[in-house]
Amino acid sequence: MNYSAISIQGNIISLEILDKIRNDENYPHQKPKDFGFDKGTSIRDKIGGAWSQAKILWALYSKKMEKLPEGDYGTTETRKLWMTPFLFELGYDIETARAEEINGKSFPISH
Repeated sequence: MNYSAISIQGNIISLEILDKIRNDENYPHQKPKDFGFDKGTSIRDKIGGAWSQAKILWALYSKKMEKLPEGDYGTTETRKLWMTPFLFELGYDIETARAEEINGKSFPISH
C-alpha cells in the first residue's frame, strides 16, 4: 500500500512492516491496551482525532504568529499555543522547571 504521508528512508521500517501493522489485528504491540486505551478503543480513531486536533492547534498558532511584530520570535506563543497543547494531545503532561547549574554555568530550562 502507498502511504501519502510516509516516505521510507533506509531499512529500519519497511512498507511490509507498515502493511502488517495496518492489516494484522494481532500484530505485536499494536493493540489498544499497548497504548493505554480500553480494549474496545479504535486506535485509528484516536490517531484521527489527535491529527484533527493538531491541525486546529496549528491553524490557530499560525494565525497568531503572522501577527507578531518584526523581531518577535514568538517563544511564549509557541510554547503556550502550539507545543504545550500539542504534547498534551499526545498524552504528555508538561511541567515547568528551573534553570540547571552545571560547572558554574546556568542553563535556563522552562519545561
